[in-house]
Parts: sequence; C-alpha cells; structure tokens
Amino acid sequence: TIDAGRRLVLNEITGFIQGKIVSYLMNTHIMPRTIYLSRHGESKWNVTGQLGGDPPLTERGKSYAFKLAEFINEEFLLQGKELPIVWSSQLRRTRYLRLTMHALVVDLKIGVKV
Repeated sequence: TIDAGRRLVLNEITGFIQGKIVSYLMNTHIMPRTIYLSRHGESKWNVTGQLGGDPPLTERGKSYAFKLAEFINEEFLLQGKELPIVWSSQLRRTRYLRLTMHALVVDLKIGVKV
C-alpha cells in the first residue's frame, strides 16, 4: 500500500512487471490520483488452462475489453478529464483493449515464449 509517501508496504513482489509497477508507483508525484489495475479479458488459453503465449481473446474476453474501454471512455472523455495513461504489453490479448479505448498508451516490451 502507498500512503502519500508516508508509508510503503510491499509483499512478495517478484518479477520484472511487478518491479516496474512498484517503481512507477514509488516515483509518481505525491498528489491525489486514482490508479486502475486490470488484466486482459479471457483468452482462449485461459479457458484451456494454458499459461503464457499470445492467444487471442474469447468472445467473453472481447466483451470484457469493450466494457472496460466503455468505462474508461465514460470516466474520462465524457467528464472532460485528461486522458488516462494505459500501461500495456504488446500481446494480442492486450492490444484488443487498447484499440477500443481513448487513452495514451505506454507499451511494455516483454519477451514471450510460445
């Protein structure tokens, strides 16, 4: 948890992405802000129990991406707020979401073993 710079508690942070997220959060300006965290929608491999790779989204996953984009668009565009920054990998399952929302996108380049 982060308490405006007064207290920082990290539990079992391992791996590249987790480290990058912690670094980002620790180096943000100390001011009130909302941070949304989300995974990609359901992929075909989520259904079969496989991990990794770059599978496409299922129809359910596409629906999730569309609803999340709809929420972001309503939360920011319709209320006249500054566009959000979306940190995203370059995998197919995350690109689908990026194509459906209005946002500034930061690509994280991550090696993928297929």
